[in-house]
Amino acid sequence: MKKTLYILLLLSALLLTACGKENTQDPIVTTDPTTAPTTAPTTAPTAALDQVSPEKKFEKLFLDELWYRRALSCTFEKPENIPAWFYFYLGVGAPDYRSFTDDENAFLDSAFETKYGKEEWLMATKLPVAEINKALSILNVTIKDIKIPSDWVYYDKTDSYYFWVSDAYGIQGWTITRVEEGADGIVKVYWESPLIWNTQTNTAYPKDTKMVMTMRENPDGSYIVLSNVPVK
Repeated sequence: MKKTLYILLLLSALLLTACGKENTQDPIVTTDPTTAPTTAPTTAPTAALDQVSPEKKFEKLFLDELWYRRALSCTFEKPENIPAWFYFYLGVGAPDYRSFTDDENAFLDSAFETKYGKEEWLMATKLPVAEINKALSILNVTIKDIKIPSDWVYYDKTDSYYFWVSDAYGIQGWTITRVEEGADGIVKVYWESPLIWNTQTNTAYPKDTKMVMTMRENPDGSYIVLSNVPVK
């Protein structure tokens, strides 16, 4: 009897010891096959959310980049025919006439007297050649390739052109109607505006005129403007 009781007490002690140990193994997780996902979840956005329409892309380009917007205001069949008098009529951001040196002022007094028969000139705009070439880079031409307007005067000491500020027509806003992107990198941006000025003839186009700007995409994603003409 005592032996049997001793054995029972020993077994009870062993069982209590085993129950007190911590389970250090990873738990086994089972998944209901009827509710388990068939593919791995992802947090990456879909391609559709990342894409922007071509019309919106070029609208942003024209809004953000001055010289693309200025090119949109000009009429030309090839880059070297860009009407410089109109393309640059707002200047290139160089210091204005209030910052001209005495030498510049003396030169301009003489130059404008020779050109216009009077010394008085007001609010002349300065165009450094280096800045002109930067602005022409979206056309892939330089000042050597374009026609210099007859009312510009050149001063070699500053390597700059100067002209009188005057009013100029442009476009009254614009609407991009469609964009055609070719596999060869050629892009055609079709657009229209309530007022489009023909900068070759210095007259307004008919109100129903539709325009197309042709561009070529560079490997780095930038664009070269090739022409901006009415749709035929």
